[in-house]
Amino acid sequence: MFRQYRGIVGVLCGHLHRPLHCVWHGVPVNVAPSIAHQVVADFREHGPAAFNMEPPAIQLHFWSPDLPEQGLLTHTSYVGDFAGPYPFFDATGALIS
Repeated sequence: MFRQYRGIVGVLCGHLHRPLHCVWHGVPVNVAPSIAHQVVADFREHGPAAFNMEPPAIQLHFWSPDLPEQGLLTHTSYVGDFAGPYPFFDATGALIS
């Protein structure tokens, strides 16, 4: 399917209420999570349909020819208030900056 096109670095779409990542016909595919609930990841053929109240999330995509490999960087950002940020310290107790 993608063989007839040159320069495809990935397929980005969403949402399916479950973030998914795979390689399809040699092309990375990224399905964004929902900003509401997520569907339970039950891969049994006839598993029950259910949802989880996991944190809503969005994905931010950045493409640049200067990035290694295919030039595409995806960041998942969870929506809501969460504790932190908490600083990191090295083995001596010094703050890592």
